[in-house]
Amino acid sequence: MAKLLHRLEREEAGIALPPELEGAAATPITAHLRDYLATCRANGRRLHTITKYEAEIRRLCQRCGWVLLGDITLRSYDTWRTTTARSRKSLRDGLTTMRTFLVWLRSRSRIELDSLEHAGTPSAPWVMAFHVAP
Repeated sequence: MAKLLHRLEREEAGIALPPELEGAAATPITAHLRDYLATCRANGRRLHTITKYEAEIRRLCQRCGWVLLGDITLRSYDTWRTTTARSRKSLRDGLTTMRTFLVWLRSRSRIELDSLEHAGTPSAPWVMAFHVAP
């Protein structure tokens, strides 16, 4: 009983993870990915789309060194992004796919925050627009 009370106090103070998040944190990303892809199939996603999602998420996890959900950090993503030779479009597509996966994880109470929410996507070169007064 004392352990339960202590855990609940820590959760309330924001120091400890709730049990469902604790279990999810200890589960490899690949297991969460299997569940996500099964949900995509159940929702009628096309095989081509599911294959693309799986390949992109696995590739990003491997290149960024992510094994568990807690490994997914903005810092590790930014470090990889600044050293990769992938095109802007590929980077945007990969980030969008990963963020969609993270939103799904959050909707299933497997994570509390999308750690890549503030990841910048490379955009087209900045162009200054001039307004000409009539």
